[in-house]
Amino acid sequence: MTSKIKNKIIRSLFCIVPDEMVYDFSKYLNECFISKSDELINSGVLVGYTLISKNFTKIKDLYTPLQITDDIHGYQRLAWTNSVNQDIGNCIYKNEAGVICVRIAVKKRNYDLFKTFLNLRISDKFVFFEACKQVAEMNEEISVQFISTICQGLKKFLKSDNFYEKFSAIKTLSRLSLKYPKNIEILNKEIEDLLQENSKSLTMFTISTLLKTGNEETIDRLMKYLPEFMTEMDDTYKILGLNALLTLTLKNKSRIDAFIEFIKGCILAKGTLNFKMHIIKILNKFITENKVEEIIFERILNIFIIYLEDSEYFEISSEILGILGQQIYKSKNYKKYVMHIYNRLILEDHKIKIPAVQCIFDLSKKIDVDKEFNFDCGDEILKNFYMNLSLQKFNTPKYQVTDKMLEYLSKYNLQEEKKEEIQEFKICREIQLNDDTSEIFIFLKKVIKLDKIILEFKIENRFEDVQVKNGNLNIKIKDNVNVLNFKNLLPLKNVLLQLEINKEEGINVNGVLDYEICLLDDFNDSENETLTLKPFQITVFDLMDNKYANKGNFNRLIQFYLNCNLVEGTKKILDLINLKILEQSNKKNSNIIVLCGTYFKKNCFIECNIEYTNGCQCYLNIWCDDQDLLEKLCNYFN
Repeated sequence: MTSKIKNKIIRSLFCIVPDEMVYDFSKYLNECFISKSDELINSGVLVGYTLISKNFTKIKDLYTPLQITDDIHGYQRLAWTNSVNQDIGNCIYKNEAGVICVRIAVKKRNYDLFKTFLNLRISDKFVFFEACKQVAEMNEEISVQFISTICQGLKKFLKSDNFYEKFSAIKTLSRLSLKYPKNIEILNKEIEDLLQENSKSLTMFTISTLLKTGNEETIDRLMKYLPEFMTEMDDTYKILGLNALLTLTLKNKSRIDAFIEFIKGCILAKGTLNFKMHIIKILNKFITENKVEEIIFERILNIFIIYLEDSEYFEISSEILGILGQQIYKSKNYKKYVMHIYNRLILEDHKIKIPAVQCIFDLSKKIDVDKEFNFDCGDEILKNFYMNLSLQKFNTPKYQVTDKMLEYLSKYNLQEEKKEEIQEFKICREIQLNDDTSEIFIFLKKVIKLDKIILEFKIENRFEDVQVKNGNLNIKIKDNVNVLNFKNLLPLKNVLLQLEINKEEGINVNGVLDYEICLLDDFNDSENETLTLKPFQITVFDLMDNKYANKGNFNRLIQFYLNCNLVEGTKKILDLINLKILEQSNKKNSNIIVLCGTYFKKNCFIECNIEYTNGCQCYLNIWCDDQDLLEKLCNYFN
């Protein structure tokens, strides 16, 4: 039997073998470790690593006699395969085994070793792409140091004649551009060249990347290529693309005309109700939240009117009529638009007539539609409309009106409608609440909702053969102690616990984890342990909305020193400042980070420069719209 067939058989075998029979078939895995075939060795590495991750710790006995160490340096020499193949230069980073090495380097946080994998873009592209994938999943304070190396490597693959290399490169950049759009900008020319490719999958990834990293010239090119792909994209991707294009346009306002023309094509072309409703919301948001020129305002109103004259969905027409009722009066040519609304009363059915009447009624509060337009009132809806226009305010005192209304409502059994669950408006960065000295780790995510905060604790058991029999997480807030319980936390597993608290700034939280551990499946011999959590606070930064903000009128520079390396110093600052990272760059011994957010519509803008020389010297330049808010933010760094 050839090694290629054995390679597939060994993988398939351990995919279907029941857990209780794994050790019965371990002899076949041992044959892989001592084989002279690279394919079988790679299969042994993959299967063995998977089994150890599933707590089959006795698998280690198969390679312990081979004198392979468990530490990362053993894996650096290709761990298991190193002992059976002396030709290290040819096998050290080979395919699957090399990919496993990359993952272990990240897991062990050996970033010096990880850098060597990133430099293998020529000798081993599989390992290089796996390293890029791992960078996309790292926290920003760690991954920023690798971005320049990745960009240099991917530039070569973007120009490759091999389709799969180009596809892997652009897919990787698409993921990285979510966190580092400014850093990826240097590859825009190479990325834009991919728009000429025949593959639509490749082009879609290219477009999604350029929407996040592009400039003014990019907008013009995207307007040319996007319409062709809009018909093939799912609504989710269309909406994401449209939102990104809007953000890109707002940064480059000289291209607003092109954006409006593109939107016009989208709304008038055939499409789903969900997508078109999103377009209407974008246009409404565009004219209500931004100071647009009169000519742009008129163009958007004309788009609404054109759709009304040849509508595809009555729901969209109703939404447009609602917007026009609030916006038409601002136009100098409002009479022209009102005529189109009156046409809806003549030409349409009741589904459109009702919102049209409401639109005119809303306009009547701003302009005198009764005097300026005379129409036959034979229609029942129009009669009701003109009757409503003639209504006068009550002369009854306010308290008497309230009493009469309550008396009237008491005759009916009115049930309060169920409120929809309030969606998260911010999920803060995950922070670690204990030191690395324990094998039990506790992490926290603060989930900020509109009316409450959910503290989401993740407890990880990093023991390989010890389980947590039961545990009590005691969280103290003010004078109250909340106890969160869990049981049977298996080795290398985690459990999530949630606690709902009031949405208040300045809450101090302390905690202790009491837990009982024992050997796997041996409950008779157990020990009790206690782990104290690092105290934390609900800060103004936590409650800020992750929105783009400009520099305010008030400014202050803060300087302080952190006795740690550059990565740890950056992490400490980002753990405190839970804001949107606008820009980030890394030099040899420094990190520069720009963050922003809003707090009750007050802008906050922070430029952070962290320089490392035997410790981190930190310079934070903070801008705010409000002097009191600036003072409060600065106090957090004292």
